[in-house]
Amino acid sequence: MAVKLLRNLLSWQGLLGDVQLKNLALGSLLNRYLLAGLRVSCPTDALFKANMIMSTLPRAWLQGETIEHLKMFATLIQQLSEQLDQANPAHNEAWEYAKSILKIIKPS
Repeated sequence: MAVKLLRNLLSWQGLLGDVQLKNLALGSLLNRYLLAGLRVSCPTDALFKANMIMSTLPRAWLQGETIEHLKMFATLIQQLSEQLDQANPAHNEAWEYAKSILKIIKPS
């Protein structure tokens, strides 16, 4: 439900200023509520949900200063990926999600 709220919130892009929308979407919704939900999920489920969140975010936001808003998200993705067993075939998809997300948002 929170991802649906994020999608609805992001539908205001272009109508509201990007600064305010980023603060609301990333600062409030993602960092406060969505991350809390991801923390209590099993790692494979959490990474699947994280991938849904990433597909919702506008591509233009995934560069520059927006990456600062995504540091907590990147840290959680890193922690979740460390909990996966790479030898377990059931974790392959979640492992790929983690790698693709971190490739985009992990600060250098």
